[in-house]
Amino acid sequence: MADTQIINPGCDEGGERGERGERGHRGERGERGHRGERGPTGPTGFSGFTGPTGPTGPTGFTGATGPASAGPPVIAAASIVGATGAALANTGFSSTVRTLPGVYTLTLAGVPPPAAKVVPVVTTNGNGGVSLGVASVVGAVITVVTFGASGFATNTPADEDFFIVVSTGA
Repeated sequence: MADTQIINPGCDEGGERGERGERGHRGERGERGHRGERGPTGPTGFSGFTGPTGPTGPTGFTGATGPASAGPPVIAAASIVGATGAALANTGFSSTVRTLPGVYTLTLAGVPPPAAKVVPVVTTNGNGGVSLGVASVVGAVITVVTFGASGFATNTPADEDFFIVVSTGA
């Protein structure tokens, strides 16, 4: 057989390892690797506190004017207690007086229109029966005479509660 000798790599013939040689040059850089998948979206963060209220906006448009009154303008109205001449409600009269049973004088407040343009409308309350109210105008004074059911035939005024509305005519 032949003599066989095994030599370890990097060792000399005697089996001893020699000194290490110089380091070689660095190789070229390799290509960049693939980018990974994106992760899930994170939770929504704090949106902040509510800010102060802003200034008031401009005033809106003025609405359309309403329809004109169908009747003449009212200058006075009242509800009168027949027994005393006292006004339960009164607008436009400076005084209301019972001068005799069933006879009342009501004075218009302020400067009245000419008597020919004053239109008084009297409605009696009836007090349990048929009644009637009649009005006449002299200057600023309106005289109202009321009649109960028995006063029609005898032309005798009687105390009756009444309402009066005074407007101006054409």
